[in-house]
Amino acid sequence: RKAELEKILPFCTSKGAFFQIQLAIYAVKQNLKVAEVPVEFISSGKKSNFSLVKDGLVLIMDMVKERIKLL
Repeated sequence: RKAELEKILPFCTSKGAFFQIQLAIYAVKQNLKVAEVPVEFISSGKKSNFSLVKDGLVLIMDMVKERIKLL
């Protein structure tokens, strides 16, 4: 499994939330088995810096750029 991960990591260049999506895209492209694993997030009590509108738009734009790159 490590060998498969090492094959796709060079294509995963995002530093943000899009990294997980890139990882899934390239895993599927390499015909690797993809599974969902539940993760429990525990709040630190601090206010989140995530902006649904701003960060959501950035995520959508990253997906569009990745799709164009794969054409």
